[in-house]
Amino acid sequence: MSDWWFVAGIDPAQGGAARTELRAGDASDDFAMATWRAKPDGPAELVNIIRATGMSAKQMSAVIHQQNRAFNYDLLVMDMGGGGLSLRDELREPVQVERDEPFKVLPLITKDDEQLAGAGNDRLVLFSRSDSRISGNDRREGCPGMGMKLESESLLPNKMHELFRGALEQQPPRVRFPKPYPKAGQWDGAENLRAHLNRVDPAAGRDRVALEVELALMQLIQVSRVMATDGMTPNTDKYGFYKFESTEKKDAAYAMIYGYFGVWMLRMEHKLNEGFDDGEPTSPIFGTEDF
Repeated sequence: MSDWWFVAGIDPAQGGAARTELRAGDASDDFAMATWRAKPDGPAELVNIIRATGMSAKQMSAVIHQQNRAFNYDLLVMDMGGGGLSLRDELREPVQVERDEPFKVLPLITKDDEQLAGAGNDRLVLFSRSDSRISGNDRREGCPGMGMKLESESLLPNKMHELFRGALEQQPPRVRFPKPYPKAGQWDGAENLRAHLNRVDPAAGRDRVALEVELALMQLIQVSRVMATDGMTPNTDKYGFYKFESTEKKDAAYAMIYGYFGVWMLRMEHKLNEGFDDGEPTSPIFGTEDF
């Protein structure tokens, strides 16, 4: 049995043009799924990214279940936007279909799914303060909850960005990426690389995965805070929290960040279950202790 945790971050998106019709400037959003592996301590490692455009909720669900077969995820963190609620419903289905071939699965559900409790794999987390595994409302054995008291939904992405930025900036970094892939330099920028990848066989092996990782990292550096009209002052909501935007696509980058947030969640749960006490407030997200 592996001593690694495997965590998925999922950014769902429905609709869009057919894969063969995409151009560099196409406005369609992508479905993206990033896989991390980690242990209770040490750097988290990015091991896989898959991405596709123009997928239905049923198609995305089948892909996620196939990835779960390969990695046996300890946690899957999924954005609720871009058709996330429809995708959640499809993940609950015991029979999935890929390329017209049905296959049976154990439904992927959240801790809040009372209807399928005990009949599904409850490792799915919706990235929202309403999810009990984030809010701390779930007090069942083995799931103490994060205890996050969030007065604003926008606080959650703010803290997610803060955690990921801190992991990148810490020395040594708390995240580890694959080595740079030289072939990525053939394309001038993220959108051209994305357009190329949308035209090639999605099952093209190691080259495809390596280029998808490069695309996610290119997208990551384009994500920034929304600025006021003066171009100097960050815009905030009524609670004083930042908003984020990108001049280009950011789906793969966000899948990567959601996944890292899941790594952090597992580590916090591990500490809580082990009786860890670092003297920080009872709401771990407000703590300053770096894992």
